[in-house]
Amino acid sequence: MARVVKMTDAAMTEDHLAAYERAITSYRSVADAAQSDPALALRLSLAYALAADSLSGLGAEQQDPVRAQQYARRALEQANAALMADPEDLGAAIARADGLRLRGMLQESQAQLSAAKNMPFFRTAEYFRVRALLRAAQSEGNLAKGYKSAEKAHDAEPEVIRYRLLLARAAMDAGDAPEAEAQLEAVLTEHPFHPAATSLRLSLIH
Repeated sequence: MARVVKMTDAAMTEDHLAAYERAITSYRSVADAAQSDPALALRLSLAYALAADSLSGLGAEQQDPVRAQQYARRALEQANAALMADPEDLGAAIARADGLRLRGMLQESQAQLSAAKNMPFFRTAEYFRVRALLRAAQSEGNLAKGYKSAEKAHDAEPEVIRYRLLLARAAMDAGDAPEAEAQLEAVLTEHPFHPAATSLRLSLIH
């Protein structure tokens, strides 16, 4: 099982919808064969959350709000399970804030993210990703409001594709086309057919 989890973790770094959905299937197969595992619940929560975001909003690979909400609900369920197992787990606290955001529970999401901020070493890329997206949700989807947080997520883990794409989306909403183009070019140079980056570039051109 450890080998499957490790391979699935690697596949998640491709950061596009099909990779997230394959990861969900893989993680669930391991979870079904194991006892309750908070670490697996946390992995599933992230995969569901990223898949949900890939199905709605600016730069989405597909527009499927029904499936997005199904994934959002599952992301929150898995985050709740992880946090219940360990209330002091930073990753679980951040994941729950993300799940609440995806479910449209913005006040609850903000409260959960504030609680995560009081935990040690909270300044992770995931914390800033969720903060950027929450600020966008609080501003009718305008990711320019989360531009600084998107920059911090990227600065924390600059080689991770999803943080490059987040920064590109924030830059587009802020009218900073050169920054958006730079981030998309960096992704597409290494992954020429990356679906999310390709979709965003088409949005930028048009």
